[in-house]
Amino acid sequence: MAAAKSDLVIKGGSAGVYVAAHRGSRLGLALKARDGSQLAADVALLGLVEALDWMSPRQMAAFQEEQAPGIFSTHGDLVGQVLCR
Repeated sequence: MAAAKSDLVIKGGSAGVYVAAHRGSRLGLALKARDGSQLAADVALLGLVEALDWMSPRQMAAFQEEQAPGIFSTHGDLVGQVLCR
């Protein structure tokens, strides 16, 4: 479970499932990647949290680095990144 700004609580589950609650806005969300992809769920969660403005830019950058790391080749070169648009 991760907490940010002390207003946001996020709980991850298995097979691409997340729930999140934001105390300040009294809103919550549940997210399920249909195919069970954890990477897809991670990136979708980042997009939702950013769109809802539930984290500061500094917190988003740290969270994004943890939840949506780059895609690397077998030689260790950065070759891509999964993004939510």
